[in-house]
Amino acid sequence: MARYRDRNSLVTRTWSISGDAGGGGNHNPWADGGSLSWRTIDSMEDVVTPRFRIRSAEGEIINSPMTTTKSTTMPVDLSVTANVSGNDIYASFAYKGVVPCPEAQSLWNWTPGDGGVARVEALATTKAFAEVGKKDYGALEELVELRETLAFLASPVKQMVRLTNRGKAWLASYRRIQASNERRFAAWERRASKLAKRGKPAPPKPAVRVSPPFKVGRMKASDITSFWLAYRYGLMPLIYSFQDMQKVLEKYQKEPQRVRATARGSASVSQEHSSSWGYQEVGGHGVTVGGEHKFSWTVTSTARAGVLYEYTVTLSNQLGLQMHQIPAALWEGIPLSFVADWFWTGSTAYQALTAHLRADRVLASWVTTKVHLQGQSTWEPELWHMQGYTAGTFSCSSNILASYSHTVKQRRATDLSDVRAQFVVELTPLRVVDGLALVYNFLVSDAGVRRAR
Repeated sequence: MARYRDRNSLVTRTWSISGDAGGGGNHNPWADGGSLSWRTIDSMEDVVTPRFRIRSAEGEIINSPMTTTKSTTMPVDLSVTANVSGNDIYASFAYKGVVPCPEAQSLWNWTPGDGGVARVEALATTKAFAEVGKKDYGALEELVELRETLAFLASPVKQMVRLTNRGKAWLASYRRIQASNERRFAAWERRASKLAKRGKPAPPKPAVRVSPPFKVGRMKASDITSFWLAYRYGLMPLIYSFQDMQKVLEKYQKEPQRVRATARGSASVSQEHSSSWGYQEVGGHGVTVGGEHKFSWTVTSTARAGVLYEYTVTLSNQLGLQMHQIPAALWEGIPLSFVADWFWTGSTAYQALTAHLRADRVLASWVTTKVHLQGQSTWEPELWHMQGYTAGTFSCSSNILASYSHTVKQRRATDLSDVRAQFVVELTPLRVVDGLALVYNFLVSDAGVRRAR
């Protein structure tokens, strides 16, 4: 049975305007005023579950939909004054209060599309299902990626120390060669300068000595920048693998047991919008202050998904040693596949669609989506007056007319039909730079050139 809760209210604000107009010593004072109203929305709609507390205490899992809506429009109190004169005539006015503006939910209706709801819900749900029964350590991927896997698993710390020592030695050699190049070129420049003063040609420039490249797997580094990139992507997987293996061996040296767990995933996207509502003005009797009424707002959609499931803990499935993990392991073996994963959720979607192979039973799955609109309306005021006035001044306390906030939050049940493979366009600048650097280093390496051919 659906239930609706309504805490909506009506906000009323007053406005007043007074002025004077005339000429030849005559006065014509005038005044007006009134009120404007905006709705504030605060409502919730859900489903009533009979005997909810008792059934929940007995262990029943209840996964009901829910929607809440909150919307506020906050008009800005303005103070506008204007004075014009000329040819023995004058006019003036003073305005205090608010001016008409659309409500926040009206801007919501102007937003193109769904604000990214379908996209973020699919991304979050796919991530959550992919986390179901997630292995603690990808043994298959290590076997595919590293020839030295067995030695590495025996002592990952040695691999880290070896990589670090190689890096320190390469840096020292690189700096020695660079310093030698600088000294040789400085000596050549001094000699060339002396010969030039005597009218003699300069000797040939000394050859540039190049450091042998620093290699980490398929990556080659030839300068300081590429060295740190190679070192970073060579060291961090070793550290993560060592930590993961250590946790697995400590945690699962016991009998298999069935446990209940919750897998989670989240995603967010923002979209900016703008619109114009024509000319907004205040005034009267021959003098007006007004300007173009504009709106700008941002819609941010955030989704958080969850999957409650039961699974049997064994050392083999926590090491990822199952048949259905072979395609994922082969994907990891493709050069720069992890960079492709930054832009495409194909491998995550595969893991999500095979969630039932890792879980004994999925008890419930859901996604909670929050869509928030935040914006404001503005105008660029200017003085306008009728023919005959030759001079005028005006002042306005603000060019902001109102601020808006509109939030819709909803929760619904999900299943595997909500899983999607999508392109990821919301990347941080660091991820983009790292990806381009890795691709460049791969393409200019010997391995990359051979594969390109």
